[in-house]
Amino acid sequence: MTYPVICSYEDFPYTYCENVLRRPFSITDQAHQQYISEVVAYIHQNFSKDISLDEISKRVYSSKYHFSRVFKKYTSRTPYQYLITVRLEHARLLLSTSAYPVKAIAERCGFKRLDYFSTMFKRKFKCSPSQYRETWSACNSK
Repeated sequence: MTYPVICSYEDFPYTYCENVLRRPFSITDQAHQQYISEVVAYIHQNFSKDISLDEISKRVYSSKYHFSRVFKKYTSRTPYQYLITVRLEHARLLLSTSAYPVKAIAERCGFKRLDYFSTMFKRKFKCSPSQYRETWSACNSK
């Protein structure tokens, strides 16, 4: 049995890349989406703990570099950016619904340092955690 020649040896890398890019990625995409959803659930359940990229990537049996690329492809954020967003959103909820001190909220949300928490909060919400709490309580008291 003879096999047809698909392309010349010189064209092989280019033709192969074009064929790979044209193929539907349904099986791989489904697998990636599955483990991304598992990781997202894990982050939401454990955001207050010290979570590392190594720990997360080991949970899905992947290298941290490959995992980071795939995660960013599906979420448009790095795993670290996603974790920080989850922590900040939870902090915002606690600031608006509890009387915990800002430092306690930072610790409950997984931030080890208050200054880092404040910096990240200001960057995301354009005000300090204390200012957010004051604004929110003033709006709710009316």
